[in-house]
Amino acid sequence: LNNWGLARYLLGQPSEAERMFRQAADIARADASGASVSPMVTLNLARTVVDLGRTAEGLELAERAAGQAGEDGDTLVEVQSLMVRATANRELGHLARARDLLDRHREAHHQERVQHQHRLADRLGVHDPSPDPEQHHGVRAEEAEDRHRDRGPVTGVAPPQGRQAPADRH
Repeated sequence: LNNWGLARYLLGQPSEAERMFRQAADIARADASGASVSPMVTLNLARTVVDLGRTAEGLELAERAAGQAGEDGDTLVEVQSLMVRATANRELGHLARARDLLDRHREAHHQERVQHQHRLADRLGVHDPSPDPEQHHGVRAEEAEDRHRDRGPVTGVAPPQGRQAPADRH
């Protein structure tokens, strides 16, 4: 039901999305295994409730989702909750808090980008670390991507003789 609710939300049907997210949460709470409600379901409900104009309720839900995500180690929900909480705080007039949450969101995305660059460099076998964020492991990001294309598939298998590896389609 979470995915159906998300589809309804993305289709511009927030009231129907809210109903589905609440139903998903009710089912999770009634589960005999004792499983709790997924923080993603709670966050999706929070985002929807904020969009429906019930900002204080949405903020409370987003904070609950962030807390549960922190306990579960779910960084995706933690990072996404920062934007929902920033929006709610801004709408409630808590501008300093909103700014702090946006700064934390920006920092989380920066860290994610750096980690992605490290993984790419490792896959390419480039091992000359550089502190310059625009230049990673001694190779500019664009050069690393060019090397990746020239090397062939990620599996490390070179293309057959006389054939070129297909270009990445972005």
